[in-house]
Amino acid sequence: MSISRKIVHFVLSTSYEGIPHTVLEYSRFAFADYIAVAYAGMRTQDNRIIQNYAQLSDNSGKSKIFGSANRYSAQYASLINGTTAHALDFDDVGLTAINHPTVSVAPVVFAIGEELEKSGKEVIRAFTLGVEVLQKVASLLMPELTNRGWHTTSVFGTIGSTVAASLLYGLSEEQFINALGISCSLASGLRVNFGTYTKPFHAGLSAQNGIVAVKLAKAGVTSSEFAFEGNDGFALAFTGLTISASDLKLGKDWDAVTSGFQFKKYPVCSSSHTAIDALLILKEEEKIDCEDIDKITTGVSEFAFRNLVFDKPLTIQEAKFSMPYAIAIAAINGDVTLDDFMPDALEDERVQGMMRKVVMKLDDAFVGKGILGNEPAVVYIQLKNGRELIKRVDYAMGTNPNPLSKERMRNKFFSCFGNQNDNVKQKSFDEIFNIDSYENISSLTSLIPMVARR
Repeated sequence: MSISRKIVHFVLSTSYEGIPHTVLEYSRFAFADYIAVAYAGMRTQDNRIIQNYAQLSDNSGKSKIFGSANRYSAQYASLINGTTAHALDFDDVGLTAINHPTVSVAPVVFAIGEELEKSGKEVIRAFTLGVEVLQKVASLLMPELTNRGWHTTSVFGTIGSTVAASLLYGLSEEQFINALGISCSLASGLRVNFGTYTKPFHAGLSAQNGIVAVKLAKAGVTSSEFAFEGNDGFALAFTGLTISASDLKLGKDWDAVTSGFQFKKYPVCSSSHTAIDALLILKEEEKIDCEDIDKITTGVSEFAFRNLVFDKPLTIQEAKFSMPYAIAIAAINGDVTLDDFMPDALEDERVQGMMRKVVMKLDDAFVGKGILGNEPAVVYIQLKNGRELIKRVDYAMGTNPNPLSKERMRNKFFSCFGNQNDNVKQKSFDEIFNIDSYENISSLTSLIPMVARR
């Protein structure tokens, strides 16, 4: 049996009732997180750019842009919502692929769900299975794929969005297999574009790719059934690895439980989160004032060292991939929030001064261990009085071993919804967690208000 056929059999044979309750609860958290960051992302330049692009080709449809009155076809709504939700780098992370799975798959299931008037159960089933497949495929090809410079969000996300779209559009088994093969050719995205507007576009592209692959398959385009494992196929081209269907474990040990998501507490690259947590723990435990600090050294793993490439960021986009900026903000404010990524935040003299005290290094504790998906960090604070404080954090707040509570998720949701009325925020939040009860997903999405301009 081919990998594509194995995926199709798993997806088509797994009902909503066949998905573990714990896994479905992770999906509800993912939906709440996704809608929150998509809503907040409406205020970004990324959103304005991608909507300007979409309007050149598409200005009609039934699929909602969260926080906007605009509606597009499912294909372009997926592109816009995926890009917008990733614009702030505040969206969730999948630890298996070290990617952003929800912004690839959720835009698709909501857009198609609105277009075809699907139920909440159909939407959450398609999302959960799409994410499960993409993470299980990723488990066979990581870390080799990211080591070669590919962006895992857009490469694996294209597979997940194709699975979800195939299920919701009701493809036959053979059409589904063809769509997966097409998706293997569509998958792309380069890490070199981190810190630019192209990085969030990768998320939107992977979402749109799923719908493109499915529409091509429905139109009659064929592909190799062995697109994943064949000679010159997905695995060999992206990683140089040889894989087979027997390697792909589907149907038990669901990734959401065994590895899981990181629901972000801070709107920056996840590679800086453990260091931020460690710093804030030390500040609280030792009652440190910024004026007491002489130097902060952040010891990180190889993956974080490769991701956080801007020691002296010149733009807000670069600041999201800057350890000195994240640590400086945390040291000064005791938190890292959306307000710290407004256009003038980077120019703050206190922030600039603190950034000069921050050094990032590859820590001895992680040397030779390769890519560590949990992105651990050790923070060393040198005080002016000569004391050195050390704190190591292995799993950031929001990961499975250190989970974000529903109350913390609610607080994040409220923050992303800005100055909307609290009753509106609470209603939206509660109903997202009640998604399974909706006969038509549009009844739920219609509750999401338009962005209140500041």
